[in-house]
Amino acid sequence: MSNTPKDVFFFIRAYNDLDIQFPLITEFAKDSRFKTRVIFYPCDGYIAHSGAHEAIEHVAKEFDVTFESALDMEGCPLWLRLSYKAQQVFRHWRLYDWPGDIALLAFVLKVLDVGLGKLMRPALLKKELPWLERIAAKWNPALVFSDEVLFQPGRSALIDNIVPRLIERGAAVYTILTGHRVYTDVNPTGTETPSVYRPSQAKRYFVPSAHNKRIYTVLFPKENITVAGNLRMDSNWVQYLHDRIFHEPAPLPQKPVKIVMMLSKMNYGVEAEQIKETIRRLGNMEGVALAIKPHTRGMRFDFMKKEEIGHAIIVDKIPSAALIEWGDIILMTGSSIVFHAMLRGKVAGFLKYCQNLETIFDDGKSCKRFDGLDELVSYAQEALHSGGVKPAGAQQGSLQGFINHEIHGEIKGGLVAQHYKEVILTDMGLEEEALQNKKEVKAS
Repeated sequence: MSNTPKDVFFFIRAYNDLDIQFPLITEFAKDSRFKTRVIFYPCDGYIAHSGAHEAIEHVAKEFDVTFESALDMEGCPLWLRLSYKAQQVFRHWRLYDWPGDIALLAFVLKVLDVGLGKLMRPALLKKELPWLERIAAKWNPALVFSDEVLFQPGRSALIDNIVPRLIERGAAVYTILTGHRVYTDVNPTGTETPSVYRPSQAKRYFVPSAHNKRIYTVLFPKENITVAGNLRMDSNWVQYLHDRIFHEPAPLPQKPVKIVMMLSKMNYGVEAEQIKETIRRLGNMEGVALAIKPHTRGMRFDFMKKEEIGHAIIVDKIPSAALIEWGDIILMTGSSIVFHAMLRGKVAGFLKYCQNLETIFDDGKSCKRFDGLDELVSYAQEALHSGGVKPAGAQQGSLQGFINHEIHGEIKGGLVAQHYKEVILTDMGLEEEALQNKKEVKAS
């Protein structure tokens, strides 16, 4: 390889995509042969805010990664740049600073935030963005990472028009599944219109498990689908999150039994009334602290009144990693974030009675399966009487087999990001570099 670092671009459209790809971003950033850039871009008429993820500041400083927004680059129309900057300020004040704690100010800031988003949206929905193409004319990355938007034309002018030109200049493109399918149905909501599929020029489409490969072979049949483990659940990254970034549990009530409920969107087979009754019962149990985390992709907790949830707390602003470290029991109906709880030795609880879709948790081998609300309440009461929830610890047998197969894709030690990088370097004809990368990791 040349001594000049090669550019590696990660095109990010939303919080969840960045959450998934962070381990690979840092894996390349640690390698002096590459210069890693994370670029947020317009997709579906929206753009992710470049400061929205809690780990950005740390990663930028510790790994010398640049985080940029297409709407913050020289060459973007002035009115768009100013609107975007103003929206960032208003959103930060509303969500993360003291003005957001005052009801009237929070309402005004929300109006400004949403209003600016609506003002910008028509300009971002255009099929062609000449200003962005002029900016991208200077780009010459060796590697480009995206997600499945690459297979779905019409969602982003950058993906539709600019990525093909980067490929013409010699860039190798890889796609990474956003999320992790835990449902067995290809179309779990039953109401989604199947996306238009356009075969891509991606070298590979990385998915976490064989189960996911079966699903996406149906949805995207002409892609080179590669099972390589769940990036977000890379063993080193999960440990690093807790050691260096979220090293303190969430600042929440310390009661004998601490429960986190990770909500999925209601259209994913969730029995709304059962969820509501579960929140009412747990939220009024003495000795139990209940924290409710809405889904990170734009879900709002607006289906229950405050007086209905008892002492429960809505924790939409607290990172999931910090919540999991705080909690004893992590409940869900179909969220892959529960994998994080498994890796941290927490009790992962599957609310089967709240979920009418078939999932990979149904056999009860990977989670503590609850078939009814009374069973869950009894479990919590038993924990109260015995002095608290016993940690799951380093579990063996079926759970460890589930982690190895479904979460880590049979990658030894759960070193998923390292494996992704080795596969990519080999694809590029850099077998020696791939071997050296493995030796360096072992030595460290």
